[in-house]
Amino acid sequence: MVVVADVHPRHASVNCNRKPAALSWVNHESGIIAFGAHSSVAICDSHCQKVISVLRCCGGRINAVSWISPQNSGPNLELISGTSENEIIIWSFNSSSLKYRQTAVLTDHSASITSITSYRLRNGAVIMASTSCDGTVKIWRRENQDNEWKLIQSLEFGRFSMECASLSGFQVSDSLKDEIVILAVGGLDHKIHLFSCSDLDHNFSKLVELEGHEDWIRSLAFCTTDSGDVFLASASQDTKIRLWRISRNAKSFLENFDDHRDDDEKASHRHDFAALKSFGRFRHLVSVPSGDKDNNSSDDVTLIRIVVSFEALLSGHEDWVYSVCWHPMKVNEHGEKHQPMSLLSASIDKTMIIWKPDLLNDGVWVDEVRVGETNIHSQGFYGGVFSPSGKAILAHSYSGSLHLWHYDDNFSGWHPRVTVSGHFEAVMDICWDSEKKYLLSASTDKTVRIFAPRLQRDDSEEVWHEIARSQIHGYAMNTLCVIPSKPHRYASGAAEKVIRVFEAPQPFIASLESISGIKTTRTIDDANTQRALRVTVPELGLSNKSLDDGEIAPTHDDGMIDLSYGTRNENIGLDSSVDQKESIGIENEPPIEHKLSSRTLWPEIQKLYGHGYELITLASTHSRERTLLASSSAAKQSIHAVVRLWDTTTLPTWQELPNPLHSHSLTITQLEFSPNDEFLLSVSRDRSFSIFQRTSGAKELETWPPEYKLQFSKKKAHSRIIWGCGWSPDGRFFATASRDKKVKIWSQIHSGEWNLVSEITMKLSVTSVSFSPQTLNDSKGYLIAIGLENGFIEIWSGSEDSTNAMKWKCELKLDESICHCSSVRRIVWRRNPITESLQFASCSLDHSVRIFDVS
Repeated sequence: MVVVADVHPRHASVNCNRKPAALSWVNHESGIIAFGAHSSVAICDSHCQKVISVLRCCGGRINAVSWISPQNSGPNLELISGTSENEIIIWSFNSSSLKYRQTAVLTDHSASITSITSYRLRNGAVIMASTSCDGTVKIWRRENQDNEWKLIQSLEFGRFSMECASLSGFQVSDSLKDEIVILAVGGLDHKIHLFSCSDLDHNFSKLVELEGHEDWIRSLAFCTTDSGDVFLASASQDTKIRLWRISRNAKSFLENFDDHRDDDEKASHRHDFAALKSFGRFRHLVSVPSGDKDNNSSDDVTLIRIVVSFEALLSGHEDWVYSVCWHPMKVNEHGEKHQPMSLLSASIDKTMIIWKPDLLNDGVWVDEVRVGETNIHSQGFYGGVFSPSGKAILAHSYSGSLHLWHYDDNFSGWHPRVTVSGHFEAVMDICWDSEKKYLLSASTDKTVRIFAPRLQRDDSEEVWHEIARSQIHGYAMNTLCVIPSKPHRYASGAAEKVIRVFEAPQPFIASLESISGIKTTRTIDDANTQRALRVTVPELGLSNKSLDDGEIAPTHDDGMIDLSYGTRNENIGLDSSVDQKESIGIENEPPIEHKLSSRTLWPEIQKLYGHGYELITLASTHSRERTLLASSSAAKQSIHAVVRLWDTTTLPTWQELPNPLHSHSLTITQLEFSPNDEFLLSVSRDRSFSIFQRTSGAKELETWPPEYKLQFSKKKAHSRIIWGCGWSPDGRFFATASRDKKVKIWSQIHSGEWNLVSEITMKLSVTSVSFSPQTLNDSKGYLIAIGLENGFIEIWSGSEDSTNAMKWKCELKLDESICHCSSVRRIVWRRNPITESLQFASCSLDHSVRIFDVS
């Protein structure tokens, strides 16, 4: 009998890499979005509401992504990605299979890829240019999708790394059939290098070097005007944007050029030259081969003169400008093309600007629209792009978050919208809330985030969103666990010696019901406790502070109030007025990035001291009546490798139970209480596990607090570090996962002694393991998920035979396309409270959180 039929990805939470070229919006009717997410490429829907696919690369960080201009007759979309490990990967999407596959991997660069650009010729061939830290720009060509990519040229720039490039076609004459391709390259030498290539030969030749910028050039973008001229926009770290025009109108240029030469020079007839001739600092006359032959000669080539001139200096940003992007070309119902002269720029000064020429003021370029972020946690934008229609703009920030604005025709303005979101560094731990309704995650990006499904108002597919960022900390987060004795309470541990405990404010509970339709079961204790409605973070502090009635949150230099959850009023709920709900931060839809980082913190209610080093792992008992919290920290000596227990019922401060639990000699990597809380399991870097048993306080817990004593310890349980552990749902077995590539299953055959009953051998190091919350076949069958160091996850089923021996079978290996691309840190299961179906969530060092449906 097949136990697991399939596993389907439900949700993927990722953020964009901190690279200017890591975001691309395809100019196609599908309007899908691609961005680099650690070592993967994330594909989003056209509304940026859901990650619909994650393309697993595992070849270093993704530095650049770029869509190839779609071919009208072609069935597939194509995407290019460049990595920090010198690889260029071409992906092809097949509309029939609805999957992406790698069609080519190019490894000719010797250092990290910095940008990629491509241009489709009228005959269907594609030219691609890639820049790299190795000081070269490589040119590739492919005749059609059935052909291989060929490296046709390598441009050398020596010690100067090129950071950006852009390709465009240029029609030099109405009568010529062959087009000329223009390549612009910019980087660390502050210059823009222009090259041209005709279809006569595939080699690019140098046209001119454009000077003017005073710092690194970060982005280049071409567009072709309705008149046939080509505009080039360049963005630099000197805070300026420069516009350059490439034009066919060389006659007036030559006249002005002749006026400044003597008669001898005019007599020398130097008009027919292929090299650079300049007139002034910002105007250049260059000649390029057209591709047509004169008089059918095989040797003569027609030279076409073009003018490259400086058009405008756009000065409006106050810090480095990282990207520029032109409005996509429009095509009307009659097939006529029109290029709107609208330029989008993104800067680290936290703003994006849309520039347009003022036709009433001699075409002077002005900043028509300015959008951005003003809260204290924002650190500026790395890149921005237009949607295919130009009615939306999307940016990615220093922290990897995506910011989306839509143009509203009714109000003639740009308004922020909800987007996908996620961590931008390794995700170290995840856990479901005490009622298994939403997911919490902790990351080395110093945040704890909360994800929940959006309320389905029709038959559409369930979509998850980040609904709160409950902790924005000063240290990397390592671990967290919920406290079941009261809803919406959790403890977290970071790279500091303090355990911090947080409790949800009232607006979060109201927002959770409004956004997700999740109603919380409230205990008597919870009903009698006043929850915070307003939270702030003191300057130079790490504690989220709940404000009293009438107290005003501190204001920073930028005029932003840290966090605003309104005034204390326990009666405020979903039936409140709209204005009142907005004033205290109750949301009817998932919060936008600005609100997530400034209005959704939880107040800190406890700080627990006692450990001497950074916190590594936390665990809590499962009882909803009373809860014990267990904690452990990093340890290089046995004196620090202890488990401390905390009584969560004592007020005002939770008290540590006497006599910390000693057994290990090195850092404890995970703690886990058995389902009935009778045992506490610990696993360690010292390759051993220990079992602590509750010795006082019966199952009814008439004696509180209970006492735990070491019952059993297995030295050298594995031959390498033990990374994870997990109990079976009935508490009869537990599993340990190790770097020695084994998962071992242990059971208490004789009282006081835990023995190995079976083991599963994998091909790679095992970094996490977790039992499904339900047993199979009358409690004699079990299901476990196993996470590996390469990001793969496998589902295994096990059952007891007549001799009580365990037999294990691999039910399913998750398809590589939906797996992580780095070590799986944690796997947690749940039974969906609404559908009763099985789900599990996983987190990884690849910065992502995933949720899977098990059918």
